[in-house]
Amino acid sequence: MSLNSEIRVCICGGGNAAHVMAGLFAAEHNSTIKKVSIFSNFLDTAERMRQGVEKGDGIRVYMSDGRTVIGKPDIISSNAADVIPDSNLIIMPVPALAYESLLREIKPYITSGTVIGATPGMGGFDWVLKRIFGEKYADITAFSMVPMPWNCRIIKYGQEVEVTVQKEPLSFACNRTSSEIRNKLQKTFIEILGSDVTILGHLLAITLFPANSVIHPARLYGLFRDHKEGEVYKENPLFYEDMDDFSANCIEKVSDELQTICKCIEEKSEVRILQDILPITESIPKVYPGKIEDTSNLKQIFRTNSGYKGFHTPMTKIEGGWIPDFSNRYFTEDIPYGLCIYKGIAEILGVETPMMDTVLTWAQKKMGKEYLIHNKLLGKDVIETYAPQIFNINTLAQLITTEELFEPETVNSFTGAQESKIMNN
Repeated sequence: MSLNSEIRVCICGGGNAAHVMAGLFAAEHNSTIKKVSIFSNFLDTAERMRQGVEKGDGIRVYMSDGRTVIGKPDIISSNAADVIPDSNLIIMPVPALAYESLLREIKPYITSGTVIGATPGMGGFDWVLKRIFGEKYADITAFSMVPMPWNCRIIKYGQEVEVTVQKEPLSFACNRTSSEIRNKLQKTFIEILGSDVTILGHLLAITLFPANSVIHPARLYGLFRDHKEGEVYKENPLFYEDMDDFSANCIEKVSDELQTICKCIEEKSEVRILQDILPITESIPKVYPGKIEDTSNLKQIFRTNSGYKGFHTPMTKIEGGWIPDFSNRYFTEDIPYGLCIYKGIAEILGVETPMMDTVLTWAQKKMGKEYLIHNKLLGKDVIETYAPQIFNINTLAQLITTEELFEPETVNSFTGAQESKIMNN
């Protein structure tokens, strides 16, 4: 690991959390970090951010505790060659759908010993990293962190961002078993993020962390399960504050199935994962301590959580009302890079997931995709997901091995033999 001396961090991305990191990390009072770079290869985000930073002479971060922190990154670029070679800590605060394009761009410039990770790191980040980096994976320290450290929103691009909630404790796992390396990473994250950070025992604990993929699809199923094409709704409900019993029950059932998956991993291996994967009724209060008025049941946890206030449902305004937005990231991210991963792990273990199957079957129709056939991941669009089978992970032994290398760019195309193997699990 290359964090023995000064930290030269590169933030990959140009979204809300990237703005917060850029401002905090580059602030004058943060003596832990010696250089802050930003790499963003999506459209013109790098240039827009650079112009905003120059105009405002830095990024102003309005923290949830009332502080204002101002920091000016040293360099912002859409060219990985400008920023990656001199960085020893690379953080990707991006959705899972952005992993591949960013990792392909930075791979040629990564030096041995670099620390690289994602937050939130669900979505099989380490699997994607192994596939793209190949043998180079052995030379880096890979980590994933949950949850996203903040709820935050950009006010002015490249200039101002507001943090409404700072979450803690944060948790991370990495691909190294050395306690020295893990402890060093923990100390670094605490210093630069300003939050309590705990170490999880296995990267699977991040992949299976009960967050958006448990909540979003099941809530949307609860809202729109009876939706018919062309149907217009008079109002756009609040996603969390208007939580109903049916949706909460669906979310809890998905969480229960996730618990069953984790119990099966513990029963069949030496990996202890249940201590890190809490039921949804326990995980949300842990992430939002002191912000929930009523924890008596899951519906009330959602409805009375001040950290969830004001979020509307992903819908599109049209003449006469609202229609569901089935192209929203709650579908395009949380299904292929979330529920499909849970489902793939369940198939490896032979665990039944009736609620996940119900949500997936409904969602794939709305998305125009085919993931499940007869409640198995055999659809033509599975290849677009991050289900473990796509990375040739077909056994529990492969699933729990953190440092094993995959052949670079190996993608499972679901041949007849592979279908037979899955069907016979």
